[in-house]
Amino acid sequence: ALLTADPGWLHAVDLFNEGFSWEAHEAWEQFWHALGRTTPEARFVQGLIHLAAAAVKIREGKPAGVTKHTQRARELLGGSGAASVGGARDDRGFDVAATTLGLDTASLGAVIAELEAYRTECWHTSRFSVVKVLTAGLRAAG
Repeated sequence: ALLTADPGWLHAVDLFNEGFSWEAHEAWEQFWHALGRTTPEARFVQGLIHLAAAAVKIREGKPAGVTKHTQRARELLGGSGAASVGGARDDRGFDVAATTLGLDTASLGAVIAELEAYRTECWHTSRFSVVKVLTAGLRAAG
């Protein structure tokens, strides 16, 4: 299921990159359900949902939630030598579903690394409703 041309998919990626983590989470959930929830592509999307949830937990100032969701995202997305949940791996160790779904695995790795490096002293709760908590962003493959 190649989603790179789907406006809803691209919108979800844009939402995530612009700091609308909750909205991206909600948008990706629709794709997770549409992809069957247990297919390799669906498991990959579930990993993206966990990345968005980790970013929401940063915004909420809940470091345990950041850690929990980031670890689960890494399990689902790969890139760590963890047991394959979704299927085959690319040369960086990420699930091949990443490229199937049109995401650049280097940008995916940068987002995961930034979430794993999160420390509570690096972030403070803001009065603004949308705060970009990550400097790394997801990019299309190619």
